Amino acid sequence: MTEKLRWTWSYTHTMDFVIFSDEKNFTLDGPDSCHSY
Repeated sequence: MTEKLRWTWSYTHTMDFVIFSDEKNFTLDGPDSCHSY
């Protein structure tokens, strides 16, 4: 198996564990326009 195919398989395999949801808005760099806490 070539290195490129191995990386592709590894990448797609890890994407199986990621859950995409439209219910929540996630921001990784700070609050998301929430003005009162």
